[in-house]
Amino acid sequence: MKGKNIIKPVAILLLVSVWLLSGYPKLSKSGNFPPSIEEVQAITTDLVITSCDLDNVSNTNCYNAISSDGSTSFALGKNQHIDAPFQIISLENINSATLYYDSWGSLSGSWGIYLKDARDGTTICSLDPGPEDGSETTNNMGCSITPTQLTNGAWLQINNDDTKGPEIINLDYIRLNIDYNPIVSISITSDGTISYGSVSLDNEQDTTNSGVNDTQTATNNGNLTEDFNIKTSHAVNGAQWSVGTMAGTDIFVHSFSLNDGASWEVLDNYDTYETLTTGISPSSSQNFDLKIHVPTFSSDYQEKTITITVQAVQS
Repeated sequence: MKGKNIIKPVAILLLVSVWLLSGYPKLSKSGNFPPSIEEVQAITTDLVITSCDLDNVSNTNCYNAISSDGSTSFALGKNQHIDAPFQIISLENINSATLYYDSWGSLSGSWGIYLKDARDGTTICSLDPGPEDGSETTNNMGCSITPTQLTNGAWLQINNDDTKGPEIINLDYIRLNIDYNPIVSISITSDGTISYGSVSLDNEQDTTNSGVNDTQTATNNGNLTEDFNIKTSHAVNGAQWSVGTMAGTDIFVHSFSLNDGASWEVLDNYDTYETLTTGISPSSSQNFDLKIHVPTFSSDYQEKTITITVQAVQS
């Protein structure tokens, strides 16, 4: 059950400088540009049960029944109990968590459903449900749950405490929904500026260890899996150098590499994003290098500035 979300992409800038062999002083490095502010709206994600133990023994039928709405129900007998962990996640800005379940039976005794912070751990919230019929019913109980509890793991425990007879409770599904604010965020955790230095006409320079040794690192600072995109500007200051696929008169080539220069991808469209990498999980990073091939002829010898923009979008 996913809610509607509105998430704007965010981007961060790198300043790149280069000049032809003409005696110009090296450009000093400036500070990082902050990412733009994103707008978010709360969405809901389902945490799935990863296993199901019946009386401390793994039980496939139990798992299949309670982990999928509409599947075969599971009959929990007298004095039996279920332990079922949810997948461990890390989400920031959690608003609320709601436990949904569907069950049916006519117990003369009692049964309880508990959400705990660990197997046989501290109870986060609990409920003693009343009898239900066999129809599809969505039941919920509000839970106050913290990001730490979700990161450490959420455990479901169900007990059939019937003492009147061998009666059963039939469980159809259990689902924990987390309502949270999604964040798309990116930062350049290296210096955020690159100086190629002086490069002669129709020659190349790059940021790998064998070049100017200034590999950049883009980090996912959000709480969603992100894709990173990249684009380059023209080279400005004095006569403009236009970006292209082949060096020419006032035309330069800009490329990026994800494997320390073993292969390069050309940024061949001015101000148009191209895929840098995909599927970057929260707190994970991607190193990348840049390479410039300067024009075969330049209308002037002024130092040039290029802006590289790295964008993050939800995967």
